[in-house]
Amino acid sequence: MVNMDKTEIINRLRGPVVPIITPFMENLELDLETLRENVQFLLDKGMKNGYGVMLTGGAGGEFPMLTTQERKDIARTVKEVVSNRTAVVVCAQSTNPSEIMELTKFAQEIEADAVQVSPTYYYRPSDDDVLRLFQKLDEETSIGLMIYTTWWLGYKIPFNILDTIVRLNSVVSIKWSAPTVYEYQLGLRNYTDKVALIDNGVSHV
Repeated sequence: MVNMDKTEIINRLRGPVVPIITPFMENLELDLETLRENVQFLLDKGMKNGYGVMLTGGAGGEFPMLTTQERKDIARTVKEVVSNRTAVVVCAQSTNPSEIMELTKFAQEIEADAVQVSPTYYYRPSDDDVLRLFQKLDEETSIGLMIYTTWWLGYKIPFNILDTIVRLNSVVSIKWSAPTVYEYQLGLRNYTDKVALIDNGVSHV
């Protein structure tokens, strides 16, 4: 892992994480001009460094229905509008590890702050599968990783595996939720002082 200031990126991941909606034209092609207008609107209304993070091509941006090239076009467009005015995280989730790697390397190329990655879904991975995926991303790229704990999709990262993942040089954030209040609070205690913890469970008690 090189060319990444982990502390600097963690400090940039502050405020609400806003999933950028993907606008389409009537023929279902991407409407990148409307996308630019929406992103500029957020910037004009006060989203800036320390006051919010933009997430491109996440579930709210309909990534399962997008081609890899469309996901890249969306990420590039958002980053061009934002420049360095606030943090940009690119969703690289996929059932295909090769696509995850391709999107992660692209996000690094456009100088996004981080990528949102989760265990592969639909086909339930093993603990070793998940650990190898994140280790490979850590070894072969130099961009921050936001680990998305998508336990409701059938695989919950065990705490012992998550402990190992968090120690990887590139891991800067966990998008955190848990099926019980106890597990949620345990995650807060374990990881708040190590990475930027993003609440994804409305369980902040």
